[in-house]
Amino acid sequence: MKQKSATSAEVWEMLKQFSIDMQQLREAQLETNRQFKETDRQFKETDRQFKETDKKFRELDIFLEKVGRRIDEQGTQIGGVHKSFGNFTEDLLFNSLQLQLQLQFDIEFFDTNVSRSIKGADFEADALAFSNGNSNQLFVIEVKTRFNKTLIKQLTKKLEEVNRFCPEHQSKKKYGVIAVPHLKPGQLQEILKAGYYPATLRGDMLVIEYPQGFKPRVYQ
Repeated sequence: MKQKSATSAEVWEMLKQFSIDMQQLREAQLETNRQFKETDRQFKETDRQFKETDKKFRELDIFLEKVGRRIDEQGTQIGGVHKSFGNFTEDLLFNSLQLQLQLQFDIEFFDTNVSRSIKGADFEADALAFSNGNSNQLFVIEVKTRFNKTLIKQLTKKLEEVNRFCPEHQSKKKYGVIAVPHLKPGQLQEILKAGYYPATLRGDMLVIEYPQGFKPRVYQ
């Protein structure tokens, strides 16, 4: 069968449509290129932001490291001041307490920060005050800045163990003293009820005070 030849009008229409298609293809390619460029720009911007963020994190790390060093330095300084103040306060309390024991109980010797060890077992006392001769007595002393109920248990344990760790004092009558700068009435009563001498601040002096008729607990 013989094919019908396209007319010039049809050929022209085909060329026109081809031109339109090619134009659309070029526009599509241009849009694709534009999108690729925009995506590339966004990637570059994201990369720049990541680098900027990374830089800021590094700067923050350096800053935090410096702050940490300053905190450590200040903590050391504050700790040193606190320790010095604590030692100063402790010395005042010990000196005041020693004077009170000398006046009231004729104490001859006063040792602070006593520490003994026997076969891996330890004994520690804030202070031991004692005298020989006719009085022949020993005071085991706990000195603390604040009162808590464990103080009484701790002192009781030390009085029960002192003969073992300090055999040179075995023949002495032994008493307990709890020294705290500020004692509430209820705390004072707890100490007296346990049979121990309470010592607390009165003005600038650490004073051992107890009611008339008080009978201290005696350890042999």
